[in-house]
Amino acid sequence: MNFVAGISLNGEPTALSIDLTITCYENPSDQTSSQFRDVVDLQSTFKTILQSLPQNGHDITITTPSFYTEEMTREVKQAAKAAGFRKCHWRDNITIVQQGLVGIDHTARAELLIETGGSTVYSRLVSTDIESGIRCSDIIQEKAAEHTGSPEPMILQSIDDAMERLRVEPTTSAIHRILIISATHKFNPSFITDLKERELSAEIIIESDVSQWAAKHSLSRHRSILEAICIFNVSPLNVSIAKADGFVHTLIGRNMTLPNRQTAIFTTEKKDQRQVTVDVVVGVTPRINDNTVIAKLVLDELASHGERACMIKVTLDIEQDGRTHIIVEELNEDGSARRRVTQDLKDVMGDDLDWDDVEKIISSNQADFEVDERADEAAFRWIGEVAAGALPE
Repeated sequence: MNFVAGISLNGEPTALSIDLTITCYENPSDQTSSQFRDVVDLQSTFKTILQSLPQNGHDITITTPSFYTEEMTREVKQAAKAAGFRKCHWRDNITIVQQGLVGIDHTARAELLIETGGSTVYSRLVSTDIESGIRCSDIIQEKAAEHTGSPEPMILQSIDDAMERLRVEPTTSAIHRILIISATHKFNPSFITDLKERELSAEIIIESDVSQWAAKHSLSRHRSILEAICIFNVSPLNVSIAKADGFVHTLIGRNMTLPNRQTAIFTTEKKDQRQVTVDVVVGVTPRINDNTVIAKLVLDELASHGERACMIKVTLDIEQDGRTHIIVEELNEDGSARRRVTQDLKDVMGDDLDWDDVEKIISSNQADFEVDERADEAAFRWIGEVAAGALPE
């Protein structure tokens, strides 16, 4: 089956649990769920999860506890990448549930968002609005506090603190929704009674399985991609070859449909050059330094041509699912291949970049989408030539 998946991490690193929800794309009601408790080796657990997924995966969202620091989140991402996860979307637990609720209720409101895990209770009081179906949140206050025993008293204290803050907040109305995320704690009936005694007018949602919301996010995102590109897959970035002049020659342009096969001829940079280095890069600008290297191939023992440059053919053959085959060949005078090196990549973005990396590359280079005159001048020098540029040693 074709599937999407949601993976949610819950609790502190020393008492970590992971929930997994797999959803069939064709029939979203067809779901399977798994739980991994008392996780000690995160990378090993990610490998186990990856091995349990069906082969026809389209989109995976992984969420982390909202109270994790940037360093803690980075360690989780590194463990996932080391285990083999690619092209994942990352969110925190509170954000993924809050975004999912937009599809249920588009009303602008003040919300108190609480997550418990281990000995931590994290709360985020936000004032939200809806723009084009996207919930935009301004954080009024956020707190993280440690507790011993049950988190329930700390949750109630967080609610009281938020209500007090809103009494002195002139621009924000009363709390309309309280979201409490707790994957492992079972709330006592007395806790619900304590909530009711506060005579809150807010809607109260207690959520124990964030992975279902993460899977819904994956499903929605994948459907949006299909609507945008119809039945085609596309290259999200330019796939180019780094030239000796500091610029790139693009073989597969951004948003070009896949499968696709493109070839270009290059020359050696210097007289009697005996090897070439072919850096395959991805990005959105023509300057090498603004691109990311996804593959490096070295073709050595080139034939000696004296004053004449050696001709090198580079081919990128990309399948519809993104698997990429790179072929670098030294050409004889009759056009046949004398020597060659090859490399295969699991994806057109390389084996290490994920969707978050791609979005960062695009957003950080928005200002560079305009014409680069120096790049145009460098390309103009090769107009009328068989080769598209020279390759460095």
